[in-house]
Amino acid sequence: MPAFNGPNDSIESLCSIDISQEVVFQKLCNLRPNKAPGADGIYPVVLRNLAKVVSKPLSIIFSKSLQCNQIPVDWKLANVTPLYKKGPKNQPSSYRPVSLTSQVCKVMESILKDSIVSYLEILARPLTKYLIRDLF
Repeated sequence: MPAFNGPNDSIESLCSIDISQEVVFQKLCNLRPNKAPGADGIYPVVLRNLAKVVSKPLSIIFSKSLQCNQIPVDWKLANVTPLYKKGPKNQPSSYRPVSLTSQVCKVMESILKDSIVSYLEILARPLTKYLIRDLF
């Protein structure tokens, strides 16, 4: 097995994720308009229709949030609704909870997830060629 030294200076650190206006705009344009809003009451169709206007301020808020290691309190709130699954309707066990969270927070989470996955793919490259070679 080769030595693995971890990320080098050429690999972007997770601490320096750049959340650009363009990335936020793309994520907003890809929101599914028929989804329900979270506790903040903001519908995805509104964010999608206002993507050009809100992408810049949201990119600033997302970046500041990462720098401060905090997210706005309202993004932590959720509307929890019981959804019937099966069984007697008068039994609580016949329902499962569905949490409706902030669409804005979901956009940020999606951007972070993409950055983390990309980062891990870069880290895994030196290992994958050996793993694949050993499989055949």
